[in-house]
Formats: sequence, structure tokens, C-alpha cells
Amino acid sequence: MGLCCFVLTVAVILQTFPLIFDFILPLNESRSWQFFIVTEYFFNQEKYVYAILLHHILAISIAGVTVCSASSTFLMFLLHICALFNIASHHIENAMKWNILAISDPKREHLLYQRIVHAVIVHRRAIEFTKFFTSEFAVLFAILILVGVSSLSLTLLQFLQLITLTGNVTEIFVFALLILIHLTYMFCANYAGQIITDHGIKLFKATYNGMWYAAPLHTQKMLLFIMQEGIVDINIKCGGIFTASLEGFATLTNAAVSYFTVIYSTR
Repeated sequence: MGLCCFVLTVAVILQTFPLIFDFILPLNESRSWQFFIVTEYFFNQEKYVYAILLHHILAISIAGVTVCSASSTFLMFLLHICALFNIASHHIENAMKWNILAISDPKREHLLYQRIVHAVIVHRRAIEFTKFFTSEFAVLFAILILVGVSSLSLTLLQFLQLITLTGNVTEIFVFALLILIHLTYMFCANYAGQIITDHGIKLFKATYNGMWYAAPLHTQKMLLFIMQEGIVDINIKCGGIFTASLEGFATLTNAAVSYFTVIYSTR
């Protein structure tokens, strides 16, 4: 939300530069307006320049609100998954403490089984919710990946052309800001997937670092199955091909740069 507000503020300031300069450094005639968003209107644009400016600001604001709403919804789902993994790890950590293992045998086994069962149930619920989340939004993720990589490649191409041909500082700054937005959004999305992967192995770490050696033998055998389940990587996959992670962010960035170099070399 902070990024969207920043982009909206910068876009409005850049778009209203002629109006600001008319007040600071007035000329004998009004400065010409150059809109960054290319649109076609069936009326005199110079006469209704303020209406067009309002239309552009509203369009950018609606786009920013849409991005913030979708991102917040995804973030809520991801944080819920991470919270479930934390709860499962917390149950295992509490089960493997001295105050539990020091209790007499019948009551100790009951408490151990109860907390281990709770941990397994919550962990399986987190895995099922992760699979549901991935399956429901797999198509959307694939579209976002294609659009993001192609858009970043074309933006890099336009940015290089502005530097080498025109040298317009304002447009160069705008496209540099667009490149930064692309990289930030792609990094945040892949970092969220990396967080889920890191939380997915917390159950294994909690079981391994606990005092399993002080538990009864049959409980230790049961913990082995939990460790085998916890060592499996939990991640956000798109069509079984792309995995959201920091490595995935590097892959998408390299792909965008590769496509950019190919397009530039064929010109």
C-alpha cells in the first residue's frame, strides 16, 4: 500500500509539472501538457486538459486500489498458512519439554499423544490449505508471470531507447520507476513463497531440536514419521513448473533480461 501511494503521488506530481511551473516560473504563454498515459479522446484535449488529468488520476488510483486489495488478500492467505505451521511447531516444542517428560508414565503418554496429534492435525490442515490456495490461483499466477516478464522486458527496451535516442530526463525517470515497480512486485511475490517454504520445515526443526531422546521408545518411533513428513518441501507452485521463491525471482529476472536482449538484437 505504501508503494502504491508513493507511485500515485509521484505520477500526479510528474503529470502536473506544467501547472506547477506556471505558478513558480510563469511564461507569456501556458506550457504544453504531455500525458504519460496515451489515450484517445474525441474532443479538444487542450480545452479540457484538467478533465483529462482528473481522468488519469482516477484511473491510476483505481488501479492502485485493485493491486493493494488483491495483494492484501493473498498476503492474508499466506500469513494464515504460516500461522498454522507455527502452531504445529509450537505443539511439538511443548510436547518435548522436561515438565512433560518428567511426569509419571501413564499421564505422560497421554499428554505426549495429545499434543503430537494436535500438531499433526494442524500441520496437515496447513498443507491442505496450501494445496487449495495453489490450485485455485494457479491460472492467475501463470498469467501474472507471463504479463510480468513480458512487461518488464518491453519496459527495459523502452528505457534503453530513451537513454540512447531521446535523452528525455522525465520519461527516463518514469520508466526507471516502472522497472523498480516490476522488480519490487516480483520480489515480494516470490519472497512470500519463500516464507511459506521456510515455515514448512519448522515442524521438522522443532521435532529434531526437541528432547525426543528422553521420550519413550514407541514415542520416538512415532516422531520419526513426523520428521519424514516435515522434511518435505512445502511451496507455492505454478503448474508444477515454477516455484515461488528467491530462486524463482532470480529466474524471472534472468528471463526478462534474456527476452529484452533478444528483442533488442533483432531490431
